[in-house]
Amino acid sequence: MNIHIPIITHINEIRLRFLYYIFSIIITSFSSYYYKEEIFYVLSIPLGKNFIYTDLIEAFITYIKLSILVGIYFSYPFFLYQLWCFLVPGLYLYEKKILRIICITSTCLFFTGGLIGYYILFPIAFNFFLGFQKIGYEKLFTIELQAKIQEYLLFNTKLIFSLGICFQLPVFIIFLYQINPNIYTWLINKRRFLYIFSFIIAAILSPPDILSQFVLATPLIFFFETSLFFIKIIQKYKKYMEVIGIEPTA
Repeated sequence: MNIHIPIITHINEIRLRFLYYIFSIIITSFSSYYYKEEIFYVLSIPLGKNFIYTDLIEAFITYIKLSILVGIYFSYPFFLYQLWCFLVPGLYLYEKKILRIICITSTCLFFTGGLIGYYILFPIAFNFFLGFQKIGYEKLFTIELQAKIQEYLLFNTKLIFSLGICFQLPVFIIFLYQINPNIYTWLINKRRFLYIFSFIIAAILSPPDILSQFVLATPLIFFFETSLFFIKIIQKYKKYMEVIGIEPTA
């Protein structure tokens, strides 16, 4: 039996879940600020340089931004949990199972993207850009990097968050399929263009060298193909349920 729930109830529920999420960010950010030096040290390892700041409050502001960004980053699983709590009461049993898999997969992919950025793309990017240093070039001049603490933080976090978002591609595609099953046929027909689009995204997010772009584009293409594979499994599962005459149950 369907029970009609007033729209104001849904709005209040969304507001409550959002407040829970904001509260988790605040708690995580305060905890991160306590370990701000250790966290920034970990981020600085790939570059291996000392840092400068040219504004009196720049270092303080950078630590504040670092704490907030770390809070947002590590609160992502809690965001998905709140999304789960909001959606699950109105879902069928098989939809709950799919949503559970999507949330777990999304969390793993989000953090995997950050790890790939830190351990693979960061070293490649920094080696490329540090190649423009000229120490005593033909005894004429010296060009040496003096990295600013705030600009370095923003560069790192932009790349980490961008990769985490890009790695949500399978989740996004499966979500679109749940809304409109015809998207599967469209994706199959546009596969070659999506490959090109993956390399365009990689060129935007990574340094301008072929290796970095290939390292980033390859997982995107892999996730795209994996998404199509899982959609095929979902289709077969639904057909099987129809054949044996089992209807979805709440």
